[in-house]
Amino acid sequence: MKVEDPNEFFKYTGMTVPIFNTLLEMVKPHIIAKHHFPDHVGPEERLALTLHYLSQGCSMQAIAWTYHLGHATVHTIIKSVVEIIWNVLHEVYLKPPSSEGEWRLIAKQFETT
Repeated sequence: MKVEDPNEFFKYTGMTVPIFNTLLEMVKPHIIAKHHFPDHVGPEERLALTLHYLSQGCSMQAIAWTYHLGHATVHTIIKSVVEIIWNVLHEVYLKPPSSEGEWRLIAKQFETT
């Protein structure tokens, strides 16, 4: 993705360009696989508009206006990309406890804080 100003990119997406590119490489195959039809909104743009929505808390309508897309299209893109991000990252970053001992340790840590 061509970035003119890394600081503005960070303000827009909530992440640095290298982190964005790493995340893009992780989710891009899933974004492409999920959308078999020709589309003018590529994986980079889908990820960027989703991250903008998540990091800035702006409305889907505002994103639709910014990207010159329909509200329903933006809703579909964001829902799809968020689901893909979850599916790709949750086992690494939000791995659930796999044993009773892990659950007890978490409960103990919770109770002591």
